[in-house]
Amino acid sequence: MSTDRKLAWAALILGVAGLIPLIHESARTATAVALVILIAVIALGFIEWKMNRTVLTTTCLAKKVILKDSSGRAAVLRRTQTVRVNFGSVDQLWFRNMVADGQLGPVRIDGCAPSQITSMGCLQSYAIHLKPALNRGDERTITLECEVYDSFLDDHEGLLHEVALDTRKVELEVELPENRPCRNASLMLEAGGEPARTLEKPLIYNGGRCIRSVIKNPKTGFTYHLHWDW
Repeated sequence: MSTDRKLAWAALILGVAGLIPLIHESARTATAVALVILIAVIALGFIEWKMNRTVLTTTCLAKKVILKDSSGRAAVLRRTQTVRVNFGSVDQLWFRNMVADGQLGPVRIDGCAPSQITSMGCLQSYAIHLKPALNRGDERTITLECEVYDSFLDDHEGLLHEVALDTRKVELEVELPENRPCRNASLMLEAGGEPARTLEKPLIYNGGRCIRSVIKNPKTGFTYHLHWDW
């Protein structure tokens, strides 16, 4: 919450405290004071909601890595994201700050090359133009896919997602080769400057070849990190 909003709520609380002596004068005065307080709370709550609202909400983001060989040198990253427009219109969607320990191959978004690519150090961002543009209430599911090289070479590896956008659900999934199954897995919640916290243990199934975690209502600004030993 910003300083301005904290001051607004503090002013409301102080104003209510100042009106308390008037409540004892009559029932009519008490009713009027209660009505003023109710209107003020509703107005401030609406302003708070409107200021916190984002243009887009991700209703579901599924990120999956498919390891194509037991050495971890070749893999496929697939990210499927369903977004909903909350207000206005959107004609471009970004997949920002993608990075790998190894190398990302050519990226395809819904089977096409990105309309725009930007780089900042090791971070890569990819955009797609939406035709037609999405308007308020519209939803669309978009899939980004790329090859990943030399990124999963250790016995202990991970797949992470940083929640930068208002998101309702995140699914993290890993598919391993048959001859090198998962031995153990964990899901961690991480944030800058704070100790990592262990969350519910991921599901390991299909003879250890598949690992999956589902996070409902993830925290914006936090990173969810799926670790596995194989």
